[in-house]
Amino acid sequence: VKTIAPEVKSGPFVAKLAVVLLLLSLGLHLVSLDSIPALFLGVMVIGAMLAHAVELQHQCLHNTAFKSRAANRVVGILLGLPMLSSFHAYRRAHMEHHRKLGTPNDKPYFSYRFLENPSAAALLYDLFGIAHLRSALASIFLQGKSGLITAGSDADEDYTAERVDYALMAFALACAFLYSITTGSDFFLKAWLVPMLLVGQPVHFLVELPEHIGCAAASTDPLR
Repeated sequence: VKTIAPEVKSGPFVAKLAVVLLLLSLGLHLVSLDSIPALFLGVMVIGAMLAHAVELQHQCLHNTAFKSRAANRVVGILLGLPMLSSFHAYRRAHMEHHRKLGTPNDKPYFSYRFLENPSAAALLYDLFGIAHLRSALASIFLQGKSGLITAGSDADEDYTAERVDYALMAFALACAFLYSITTGSDFFLKAWLVPMLLVGQPVHFLVELPEHIGCAAASTDPLR
């Protein structure tokens, strides 16, 4: 079977990245203003861009953003960090998802209860990315193959790169926490945590849901 190499389109990707950074800058400026309407708009803009960053991370893990794998890796790690999306964990799970499509072992990185059990509770659970957040926080603070504090005989070399991703997240969270405590500022709350939790996660779910709902989950045909 002849395989077709993925097409790399660095120009459009860099343009998308520039738009994300521009709108993020606008959002950060808005949340820094002493205005409730500006705060609301800034949170919405930042959250939407964080969700879009995960979509761009997906392009990096397929190595279609840049010709350099190293560039895809570095940019992919940074894009996923604000949404606590590990580049290496996402890539591992996503590639397995492609290989095991239509089989009982198919377990996507972003999984949704709503697809299997449509209900209001499942919708809210998925809407705010509870499963993803629990998994990410567990990897940052608890034990597990990719857990940050995994050590000794429990440490799996195959998950070293993922632990680096979670270490960066832990560092970013620690810096934000220490800054907030020492200065009494709520900037990181308004500029990161609230947009990520209340806007970013729902927007990401609403982007992903149409791609998966109503699909033939038991089929090995990716177009079905």
